[in-house]
Amino acid sequence: MGTDDLFRKRREQKAAGLARKVQGRPPGLRYLIVCEGEKTEPHYFRELCADLRLKTARVRVEPGELGSSPSRVVEYAKKLFDEEALGGDPFDKVYCVFDRDKHGDFGAAIKCIQLFESGGKPFESIVSVPCFEYWLLLHFGFTDQPFDAA
Repeated sequence: MGTDDLFRKRREQKAAGLARKVQGRPPGLRYLIVCEGEKTEPHYFRELCADLRLKTARVRVEPGELGSSPSRVVEYAKKLFDEEALGGDPFDKVYCVFDRDKHGDFGAAIKCIQLFESGGKPFESIVSVPCFEYWLLLHFGFTDQPFDAA
């Protein structure tokens, strides 16, 4: 009678309740952003993710390695999408970021993305007119000066 150490039992029960819990939140959606530029756009999107503290969304930002034309950006995005789909963890959304500029294959790239969308692939185009750097410049000040890619 009285051989049990009640103080010790109570302390162990409290310690078990204070143990770290396993994270119960499922991982967020996976996004792929493929950019036309090699430095400006990827840097901007990575900094934006850090600034917004996106912890549950898994964002992968890639510069277009096959070239800077819009169709090459779409082609590279499809290649990365297919590689990840084969691995078993596909992207939930794929964004192709390119400038309008004076690319001859702009229309073909847009049509290709529309075909992917109609086929059930989560592709979307983000087009900056006239260029991404102009859009970025507008973050820092108002201007009504016309810009032309002369």
